[in-house]
Amino acid sequence: MASEEKLLAELAAGGKALYLEADPVHLNDAGAAIVARLLFESMTNHLAQ
Repeated sequence: MASEEKLLAELAAGGKALYLEADPVHLNDAGAAIVARLLFESMTNHLAQ
């Protein structure tokens, strides 16, 4: 699964709980942690090749 597909799947699974309460466009800490983890994974996988 491509990185962006993983990101979309994880964000969809988390639903509204991953977004700021008063701002449904921006991620909260939990949502940002998902983005950071997947970005780190994609960069380490890229550098390892």
